[in-house]
Amino acid sequence: MTLHKEQERLCRELGNKDGLRLTLGNQAVILRVRGDLDGAMALHKEQERLCRELGYKDGLQATLGNQANILQARGNLDGAMALHKEQERLCRELGNKDGLAISLGNQANILIARGDLDGAMALHKEKERLSRELGNKKELSNSLGNQAVIHEHRGDLDGAMALHKENERLCRELGNKEGLAISLMNQALILGLKMDQPRKALSLADEAYRLADESGYAPLAKRIESIRAQIRKHLG
Repeated sequence: MTLHKEQERLCRELGNKDGLRLTLGNQAVILRVRGDLDGAMALHKEQERLCRELGYKDGLQATLGNQANILQARGNLDGAMALHKEQERLCRELGNKDGLAISLGNQANILIARGDLDGAMALHKEKERLSRELGNKKELSNSLGNQAVIHEHRGDLDGAMALHKENERLCRELGNKEGLAISLMNQALILGLKMDQPRKALSLADEAYRLADESGYAPLAKRIESIRAQIRKHLG
């Protein structure tokens, strides 16, 4: 943040609006990680203003998506969806398939929160198609994991496990430890609490906990530890 602040000062001194919008966006990401959603939103709003002033639509779609994620974190699903829709429109206009895939996935997750599983699945399927077309394994992995959650909500546990397994494979291939820990955790939940396979579930939960703990994902590790405790009860 110290370096970004110096970059911001220099950009303002030089009148470099393009560099300024970049550093403001990066500062906003740091503030969001720290939990300062109000501070992050304020910087994204200034970034949005600069993007509109510069006519830079690709930067605009990105900052709108980030603002939407903050609104969703605050529980404002309608506001988040409106921004994601504007982001989607810009991405389609620009032919930005990577941005489009991300926007569709985020919209789908809002629909899941609203209980619209069919609408969510349709969007995740389009995201999956785009991600496979682009060779974007990270977003493909994300989409498959979310589709698995939808299958689980519908009671299709075998379908959910199949998608979680493909997600797990991609996370291992990418070296995505957080994604891998989440995938293993979700599999453990299904196996241990819904498919009566607690020993297999505990093995997956143990690996998930180790990954989260070693990687410094404390909230995730705490969540996995709670799941491990539930599974142990089923072992008797």
